[in-house]
Amino acid sequence: MVVTFEKEYLRELYVTGKGDKKHRYCQTITSDSLMIEVKGIDPKMIANNIDSFEPTHPGELIKDEIEYRHISQKKLAEEMGVSYTVLNDIVNGKRPVNIRFALLCEAALGIPAHILCGLQSD
Repeated sequence: MVVTFEKEYLRELYVTGKGDKKHRYCQTITSDSLMIEVKGIDPKMIANNIDSFEPTHPGELIKDEIEYRHISQKKLAEEMGVSYTVLNDIVNGKRPVNIRFALLCEAALGIPAHILCGLQSD
C-alpha cells in the first residue's frame, strides 16, 4: 500500500501525530487529503464498490431458531401467549418487535431481549 499526501503538513501529522505550528489545529487527516493506492483498484472508486448494509429484521433470527428447534409457529405462539398472526407477521418481517414481545421470546427461546430490540432499532 502506498500512502501519498497532497500537503507536507499532512505527512508530518501522519508520521509523528503532531502538526506544524501553522497547521496546529489540524487534528485529523480527511479522506480528501489522503490518497491510498491499492494495487489493481482505482482509489477514487473504492467507496462505489461497497455494497450498502441492510439490517436484519429480528423476525429472521426468530424464524431460524424456530426452524432449528423444529417447533411450529402455532405451538410457540401458544407457549408465549400471543396470537399466531402476531408471531407469523413478525417472523415474516411484516410487524416490528416491541419490548414485550422480545421479553416473551427471551423466556420461551432464550434469545436475549436486548439483541432482538437492537436488531429492531437498526
